[in-house]
Amino acid sequence: MKKKALNIQCPKCRKEYEIPEDLYNKDVRCSCGYEFHVTPPIIFNPPYIVSICDVLSGLMIAAGILGIIISAFLGGGPAGIVISFAIMVSSIGPYILGTIIYYLARIEFNTRMIMEKEK
Repeated sequence: MKKKALNIQCPKCRKEYEIPEDLYNKDVRCSCGYEFHVTPPIIFNPPYIVSICDVLSGLMIAAGILGIIISAFLGGGPAGIVISFAIMVSSIGPYILGTIIYYLARIEFNTRMIMEKEK
């Protein structure tokens, strides 16, 4: 298995290097002579509930569209179309919830990163 590498530039001369994972959190020396610390990338992973909300919202939209098609072409009448449209409109709830959770998690992550830098 190939090790992960981080593309990084020397802060002084801007020469690019591909730094292997085993050099993360260590000092390295550039060919220009400048020594700098390699900081590993910090990755934000949103909570799984965000994905669940997105899938639920998509399924509700699909169900609403399918309901409208069935009602329109198979004689379900206006009531079927209204109910299907209501299902589609209600899909905005899970979508908004997922979006709010995502941004709250992002704010918490960024705040934690700022707090760690200030230590």
